[in-house]
Amino acid sequence: MGFLSGRPLLFALAWVVLTGSFALLLACLIPTLGRRAAAIPAVAHIVGGMRGAVAVLAVGIAAGLALAGWLAGGPAVPVAPRVDSHAALGFADWVALPVLRHPHALRI
Repeated sequence: MGFLSGRPLLFALAWVVLTGSFALLLACLIPTLGRRAAAIPAVAHIVGGMRGAVAVLAVGIAAGLALAGWLAGGPAVPVAPRVDSHAALGFADWVALPVLRHPHALRI
């Protein structure tokens, strides 16, 4: 609703909800992915890919939260670089990283 109305209060509310949600998500993921990978090579490969995806996701979340904070009336941030980095990290996390980790998936 914040994007539709442009009201800073809604952006602030979204920032609080998203920060809490992402903190809970990362709090669940980090201990699990921090464990030593199993001796099975396929499992180690999957865990390695997930670690990379979570790292990129965390940086993308930080860029998005900085933008949401700015839209909520917070301190000024360099908007254009943040939007570009947020979009590029989202692309890297959800498209490029899985394809690069599994290039055989592109074979037809």
